[in-house]
Amino acid sequence: MKTYIQTLFIRSCRYWLALALPILLLSCGQPSPPPPQAVRVEVTPGGLLLTRAGESQTLRARAYDAQGREIKAAFTYSSSNPAIASVTPEGRITAQADLGSARVVVQAGQTRAEVGVMVAQPVVGATLVSDSQVVLIEGTDPNAPFEVGYRYIVTLEGVSPPAVGSVLMSQGSLPVAGRVLEVRQNGNQTLVTLELVSIDQLLSRYRLQETFDLRGVSPHIPQDVEENFEITPEGGGRYSLSLKPDKSLSTTALGPGAVRPMVDFNLGPLKCSTDAGSALNVSVNKVDVKIDLSSLGFELLWTDQTKRLLLVGKPKVQFTFEPRLSAAIAGKVSCKMQFFEIPLPVPGVLFAVAKLYNPVGAGFELEGQIPVANASFKASTELLLSLRTGLECNPDCSVPHEITQEQVKPDLKWTLPEVPSGVKLEARAGGFAYLSLNTGLRAWMTKAIQVVGIRVSDYEFFIAKAGVNLEGQLASEETQVKDANFAARYGLKAELSIGTGKDLQKALEALKLPITAVSFKFPFELASSPRAISLIADRNSFRAGDTVRFRVNLGDTQFPVLGYQVEAVRVYHNTGTPENPVLVLANQATASPGQTEFELPWVATVDGQVVEGSGNSTRRPFVAFVKTRLLDTRLELGNVGVGCAGSANVQYCITDLGTLGGSYSIAWEINENGQVVGESRNTGGQVRAFLWQDNQMTDLGTLGGSSSEAYGINENGQIVGSSSTDSGQDHAFLWQNGQMTNLGTLGGSFSLARKINNNGQITGWAANVSGQARAFRWQNGQMTNLGTLGGSLSAGYAINQSGQVAGESHTPGGEFRGFLWQNEQSGMINLGTLGGNRSEAYALNNLGQVVGISILANGQTHAFLWQNGQMTDLGTLGGRTSTAWGINDQGVVVGSSENASNTNRAFIWRNGQMSDLNSLIDSTQGWVLTEASDINNQGQIVGYGRFNGQTRAFLLTPIR
Repeated sequence: MKTYIQTLFIRSCRYWLALALPILLLSCGQPSPPPPQAVRVEVTPGGLLLTRAGESQTLRARAYDAQGREIKAAFTYSSSNPAIASVTPEGRITAQADLGSARVVVQAGQTRAEVGVMVAQPVVGATLVSDSQVVLIEGTDPNAPFEVGYRYIVTLEGVSPPAVGSVLMSQGSLPVAGRVLEVRQNGNQTLVTLELVSIDQLLSRYRLQETFDLRGVSPHIPQDVEENFEITPEGGGRYSLSLKPDKSLSTTALGPGAVRPMVDFNLGPLKCSTDAGSALNVSVNKVDVKIDLSSLGFELLWTDQTKRLLLVGKPKVQFTFEPRLSAAIAGKVSCKMQFFEIPLPVPGVLFAVAKLYNPVGAGFELEGQIPVANASFKASTELLLSLRTGLECNPDCSVPHEITQEQVKPDLKWTLPEVPSGVKLEARAGGFAYLSLNTGLRAWMTKAIQVVGIRVSDYEFFIAKAGVNLEGQLASEETQVKDANFAARYGLKAELSIGTGKDLQKALEALKLPITAVSFKFPFELASSPRAISLIADRNSFRAGDTVRFRVNLGDTQFPVLGYQVEAVRVYHNTGTPENPVLVLANQATASPGQTEFELPWVATVDGQVVEGSGNSTRRPFVAFVKTRLLDTRLELGNVGVGCAGSANVQYCITDLGTLGGSYSIAWEINENGQVVGESRNTGGQVRAFLWQDNQMTDLGTLGGSSSEAYGINENGQIVGSSSTDSGQDHAFLWQNGQMTNLGTLGGSFSLARKINNNGQITGWAANVSGQARAFRWQNGQMTNLGTLGGSLSAGYAINQSGQVAGESHTPGGEFRGFLWQNEQSGMINLGTLGGNRSEAYALNNLGQVVGISILANGQTHAFLWQNGQMTDLGTLGGRTSTAWGINDQGVVVGSSENASNTNRAFIWRNGQMSDLNSLIDSTQGWVLTEASDINNQGQIVGYGRFNGQTRAFLLTPIR
């Protein structure tokens, strides 16, 4: 029989068991949260100077989670060079040699930090202190520049007073190093006035050679960035930043006349400048950034003879800015934001002389004539770069500038209110990211102690910048039709740049590094507004009720980065006049993916003609437009003409390009957009370079002289050629954005530019100081002599997108040979001959195929095709001579050849067969084609021939 106490005990156990069981089951169903993960590791000291074998120092490590809270973690320690500096599992570093360096890696899970260790010999009589003995760093003059001779006061504890005239330096990471000018005691503290000196006055022997992994370095984030952004460290050198939901960045409107050229202002943490001369009100409602530095390193070599400071790796950044302009502007607005700074983990003796750190940031630019309010822009880009850049000195200094874009995903778009009729908008906008190497004294790096009155300097060694820009000119359809010289268009470009930074010499003075400022830019076209290869109707005259079929054939519309961009094509009938257009929609065709050819039928509502009148009274009342995904505005393609009927023999429509008012014209090159360049006489009989586009020929002017010729054009519309100067010399020129620039010479009196690729690289020939012609390659403002094949002369005729150059050169025996120049290492390759004693290379495609002329063993001159080391005779049209002037990427060749009657005829060579182009056009039109100069990848051919008794430039368009 149970007692009362036993019964009560049993009931109590049942009660607690019933209560505990669901709790136990619940706890089994919900596992404990995972322990916090370390995303950041901090180590003190961050850099270490040891002065002899056997000297030791213990590191202290801390780990932090994504919320910035310190957490418990197990640390491992390893040395990159144990023979110089070893490290124990507890983090105690010991010098094993008297000279050298090592990196000590401190790791917690997948997160790491690095400490740079240098074993070096200070100069005789130097006083060494630890970071723990430094109490205060105080500037003597806050306005003094931080450079050699700068003075500051260091307060020390537990240190014997150093001798005046000696040097003092920290063995840790604090920037304390210099010559002792004054010593004072204040109780148990010693106040030392130091003067900044160069590093060779601090260390007698030193060598630091390491590659630091920047993913393991804790960045400093500016306070204004922390206040405005949600910042998430994701570990391994990855960070994300986004504008806080309650934050909006905007300016206070600046009144008319308040803004002077390049006035600085702040947009929250964005540092901005503008030269707009009227009211400015800009806001940014969205900023999102992702940065990945997990594959970025810093190579540092530091000896008394050699210096190397290089950023090496593959940084990746994604950024989105969406600025909005509340008022119209005329000028430029540029804003950038530094997200954080990455200090390099090197000893304090180097910090004191030159604090090395890497600012990382991004920004946007808006520029142009934007005469409408409430325009906004989206700049969203993902960039993956491969770079190797910085400074190398041995002993002279240079700037390595290897930078390539491995991946670019742009998403840029203007959002505009309706543009009023008669208003033209010309704008350029884009976003960019940057990474630089800076030096200077940064107060935040000395946060272990108090820093007051110190001069904070910021000098750039160099800066690497990558961005994407969308530029264009926009207007309403009526405005475009009314102005024959204006058509809306755009271009999307990526630009990579590397250059030495601001205040370069001040940054290098303390380091004894001699170098001059340099800058390198590498533009890449990502997309451009579509252009029409042909705009034709199937008939000229029509009556009401007739069906007229308009055919629109667009050029290159497929871009590797953006893909296909066309949305629709329209044809309007201008029932008004050119001065006062009234546009009535004839028809519209919506584009299918990849479509380049469009047929738009129109049932005529009136009697009329597609082409009215003739000569100077010609009028084309039908005009075509295209709509793309990048812009809301439609872009004028041009006026519609009348096509030619295809047949078994007629394969090309021919277009007379006209003249500049004179008696002749010659076309030399055509790009993939159908733009043509060449030369023509004007009404005064002078020869002038021209650009032909949209059925319009434009005089490009001169370099101050009376004549010019244009020989090459790239897909960006940049044009090269030759022009006489005001002194009567002929010089190579680059024409872009309406401006002709003299490219100079190689020291002599003349030069000529023949071709330009899409990267802005130019080839041609120029005189050296001895007056001899030399082939050159020009880029970024620098003309480089490509040398010869051993003789005295050379000339460049062609350049492809890879920068390969083809041309002709003298050999040591004085004979001309065609050459292919591939790069600075390989130099010129002799292409040989077809058995004779001469060859010349005139054209080159992107596959490395070369064409030109060569003398045969029998003395005749024939066109050749060179590929894979083999030269092939292309034959003739039955005569004795032929010349190949152009080749496209399909291997189709054009040029000129004598026929059986010994008269010159333009030819096309394809599939091993040479054909007379005169047999492939409508013979009733009165043309005799004598020279085919170039062919693009659309199959369009340009050249010149005889028409109405004159030499005239022509364009042949394939009938498809």
